Amino acid sequence: MCGWSLALLFLWTLGTALVPGVSFAWDPQFSHLEPDARLVPWSTVTRLSLEAGRFPPLYRSQTGTELAEALDLPRSVGDRREQATADWWRARYLHAGGGRSWTGCECKVHPYSLRLQARARVGFSGLGDIVPGEAGLSWAPGWNAVIEPVMDWSAGVFWATTTWRLHGRLAEGGATLDPDDPLAWTGWSRATGPGQAREARLSRGLWLVDAPQLLVGAQLGRWSLSAGWAARRTGPGLTGALVLDQGGETFPAFTARRTQPFEWSGVMSRVAPEDLLLRVGVLSQRQVRVKDPRGDYWKESRPWFFQWLMGWEVTSWFRTTATHTVMAAPRENTLWLDLPQINFPVIGTTWRERDTGPITDRLFAVQMEARWTDAPWPLLPAQAGRAFWEYGGTDFLPR
Repeated sequence: MCGWSLALLFLWTLGTALVPGVSFAWDPQFSHLEPDARLVPWSTVTRLSLEAGRFPPLYRSQTGTELAEALDLPRSVGDRREQATADWWRARYLHAGGGRSWTGCECKVHPYSLRLQARARVGFSGLGDIVPGEAGLSWAPGWNAVIEPVMDWSAGVFWATTTWRLHGRLAEGGATLDPDDPLAWTGWSRATGPGQAREARLSRGLWLVDAPQLLVGAQLGRWSLSAGWAARRTGPGLTGALVLDQGGETFPAFTARRTQPFEWSGVMSRVAPEDLLLRVGVLSQRQVRVKDPRGDYWKESRPWFFQWLMGWEVTSWFRTTATHTVMAAPRENTLWLDLPQINFPVIGTTWRERDTGPITDRLFAVQMEARWTDAPWPLLPAQAGRAFWEYGGTDFLPR
């Protein structure tokens, strides 16, 4: 009975969100809200940003205001189709684009805005696998379906967004594997982990409900603050997924992001970053290997996730970015005293952590980009494009 009730609730929400008529509102505002990163057309945002003479966003997701700025195509761009695309997406992120929306009484200082949206997807998987870029969604062998109702809320500088997900198998098909079948073992090349892919291949296709996004936030001046579960992706690279990818299961984290460049005076103005991101979160329970003077052993732990990112636009056409991420588990008691060492390691820190201090796994990445518009040369895209160089290094130590 419970399963049928959940299914009916999802179908009612889906129907409500997709009924014709975009809005019941005067002018609902969602510009401070960070939409689900999986639903943003990032290739379109990147292309239009470059055509407008700007660098594309460094990280995902962004607020509606930031996305609208990236999509603000100058009228000098003569392609009417591109201009129409940019205008359509800008209206979606600045106002109540998509789904059904309502706004509270205008007599209030900060009337609330509420929006319901939904999406559905059906697909076939021969072996069963993780669906790329879908926050840990897995499909069993055969025909599968997923329904995701989305609810957004905004009032003044505060906002919240929730995405629930109902997914399961519609019809059997493809391969049926035994646990000992070699095809059940997927190798170690997947960013989401071979364990999750193996579970998908052995799955019976049960219908499940989860929530890939439960996020609350606020826009305070030139800072965007958010806390909760969300699909996140951070560069470097064209796909922006070397450091953090939105294909894995979401985890709770607090994020503080700068939405406008810093404005420092004097000599410091030359080193003021255009972008800054700080993030701390908690990952799922797992086995952590420890090797110290007491021996080589495993322990249960929930590692913490830390990240900082800084970006500088050295000129209007050249940008450089550095980001550092780390998973850290305490060897004993707490991580508080180890926070400086975790987030700002110096030469030799990794080797010292073999025996003392926190148990860590780090990744440091640097990217340099150059962009252009109306290029005079024939070998590269003439209208707009960019070239980039990237480096990513890990502190992995062989055990």
